[in-house]
Amino acid sequence: MKEKHNDITVNKFRSMLIGELLSSVVMSLVLLTDTIIAGTILGEDSVTAIALVTPAFSLAASIAMMLSLGIPILYTRAIGNFDEDEADRVFKTGLTISIVCGVVLSVIFFIFGDAYLESFDAVPTIVESAKKYMFWFKINVLFHPLSILMSGILFTDGDEQISTVADIAGTLSNIILSIILGKIYGIGGISLASFIGTIINLLICSLHFTKKSNSLHPGFAMSFKVLRSVIKYSIIDASAFLFLSLFSEFINRYMSARFEPDMLVLAAVFSFVLELQFFLDGVGGAMTPIMGIYLPLKSDAGVKKIWKISKRSAIIIGLITMIMIALLAPVIPGILGIDDPAIADMAVNGVRILSLGMPFISLLYLITSYYVLQERILLGVVITALYELVVAGALAFILGEIFGIYGVFAGVMAAAAMTWFIIRMYVSLRYGKAKWPLILDDNNPDTYIYDFVISPEEIIRIRDTIGDILKGRNIRSTATVRFLLLFE
Repeated sequence: MKEKHNDITVNKFRSMLIGELLSSVVMSLVLLTDTIIAGTILGEDSVTAIALVTPAFSLAASIAMMLSLGIPILYTRAIGNFDEDEADRVFKTGLTISIVCGVVLSVIFFIFGDAYLESFDAVPTIVESAKKYMFWFKINVLFHPLSILMSGILFTDGDEQISTVADIAGTLSNIILSIILGKIYGIGGISLASFIGTIINLLICSLHFTKKSNSLHPGFAMSFKVLRSVIKYSIIDASAFLFLSLFSEFINRYMSARFEPDMLVLAAVFSFVLELQFFLDGVGGAMTPIMGIYLPLKSDAGVKKIWKISKRSAIIIGLITMIMIALLAPVIPGILGIDDPAIADMAVNGVRILSLGMPFISLLYLITSYYVLQERILLGVVITALYELVVAGALAFILGEIFGIYGVFAGVMAAAAMTWFIIRMYVSLRYGKAKWPLILDDNNPDTYIYDFVISPEEIIRIRDTIGDILKGRNIRSTATVRFLLLFE
C-alpha cells in the first residue's frame, strides 16, 4: 500500500476537534446549568432535589440517544454508497422513532415520576422541590430525542455551523432564562428554562431545511432493519448515560443509607463531575469521520496516524481538564449552595480527588469511539459498563466502607485507570500484545491514498500520478481519461 500524508489530515482533525469540543462543552453546560444556577440562587436543598431527578434524566437521555445517535452514521453510509433512497428512508425512520420515543418517555414520567421521587429517604421539602423540577422535565423529554437527532444529522449533512449555533443558542438561552425564571418561580422556573432552550435549539436547527445545500427530506417512515442498526451504532454512547443513571441511583441511595442526611448533597458533587467529563468525548467525535474513511479502506497506516493524533489530543485535554477542575474546586461548594464549612471542605477535597481520573477517562472515551467504528460494539459496551458502573460502584462501596466519604471519592476516581488496564490486559491476551489497542489485521490492500492540500499545481500533479498508475494496470484509455476528468 502506498500512502502519502501531508498536513491536510491533521488540519482537518484539528478543525473538527474544535467544533466537537465546543459541542461537548455545550453538552456539559446543558447538563450542569440547572445544578449550578439552583445552587447559586436557590440553595443546597434545590441542588439535592435536582440530584434526585438526575438518574431519571440520565435514563431518558440514554433511551433518546440509543434511538437517535445511530441515524447520522447510517445516513452517511447511505450517502457514501450513492443510495439516496436509503438515506431518505434512514432519516425519515429517525424522525419517526424520535417523535414516538419522546411521546412514550413523557407519558411514562407523567405516570410514574412522582412515585419514583417519593421512594427516596429524603426530607419531604426536598422531595416536593424535586417534583416541581420534574414537571417541566416531563414535557422537555417529549422533544429531547428529536433535538439529539437534529444536532447530529445536521453535522453529518455538512452544516456544522447551524448545528453549533443551535447548541450554543439553546444553552445560552437556558442559562439566561434559568437565572430569570429561577428567581421568579424557583426550581420549577429553572426546569422551564431547560424546556425553552430545547425548543430554541430545534427552531434554529429547522433553518437548515431552507438552505440550498440541504439534502435532508423530512417525512415519516418505519424500518425495523434501520432501527436495529441505529441501536447497534448508538448503544455505546447511550449506555454511557444508562450506566451513569444506574450509578447515580446507587450513589444517591448509598449516601442516604451510609452517611448523615446533611451529607446527601455530596451526591450532587459526583453528578457535577461525572456530567462535566462528557466534555472529554469531543476527541472521539473529531476522530470518527476521518477514521471512518481509513478503516473501511483497510489503511493501517492511516488508522495509526489518526489514532496517534487522537490519543495525544485526548491525553492533553484530559490533563488540562484535570488541572482546571482541581483549580476550580474551591468554588464548587458555592456553586452547589453548600453552606456547612465541614461539608464544603469535603466537597472541595472530593472534587480534587475525582479530577485525577480525567486523563484516563479521556482515553476511555476515545477507545470506545474507535471500537464502535471497528464494529466491536460489545467490547465498547463492556468498557463503558466497567468504568461507569461495575468498577466504579465496587470500588466506591469497598473504599467507602473502609475510609468513609473520601474512600467513595477515591473509588470513583480510580475506576477509569483500573478499567483501562483491565481492557489492555484483555486485548493483549485475546489478540496478542502487539495488537493493543487498535486490533488491526496488518492489511496491505492495493489502495492508493492521497492526502494533499488542494491547489491547481497539486491537482495536476496527483492527476498525472493517478494516470500513470492506471496506465500501468492496463486500464482502457477511455476509462482512464474519464476518471482523470472526474478527479480534476
